[in-house]
Amino acid sequence: MVSLEDLVIAKIKWIQEYQSENQINDIVNLIKNPNIDLEYVYKWCREMNLNTFNIL
Repeated sequence: MVSLEDLVIAKIKWIQEYQSENQINDIVNLIKNPNIDLEYVYKWCREMNLNTFNIL
């Protein structure tokens, strides 16, 4: 099973190449979850040098 945070990171990784509106909408909706650990997401986005396109 994939954690919510890892799913968001995977989707952010996906939009690096394919800026799919569906993926972006998924990310926006997923990060609305009050249980998400955004610090974890931020940390890994920085570690992986991912562009978050100002979604986060």
